[in-house]
Amino acid sequence: VMLNFLKDFEEKLNIKITCSQETEPLGTAGPLALARDKLIDGSGEPFFVLNSDVISEYPLKEMIKFHKSHGGEASIMVTK
Repeated sequence: VMLNFLKDFEEKLNIKITCSQETEPLGTAGPLALARDKLIDGSGEPFFVLNSDVISEYPLKEMIKFHKSHGGEASIMVTK
């Protein structure tokens, strides 16, 4: 159900969503490690990593703007 929702969302927003799913628990950032080949593609394009068990509205456009303006390797957004 979630993958179908994300596919519709991709088309609606004209973005690419890639899901990495653990078949066995790999610990913190396990799915990120599984998606390594998709993330290290040499494009230099920023990407977002979101946990599927966290539902919220994120200021993603503002995050990209902040990230690009600071020239860092990574940006992390946290909240209370």
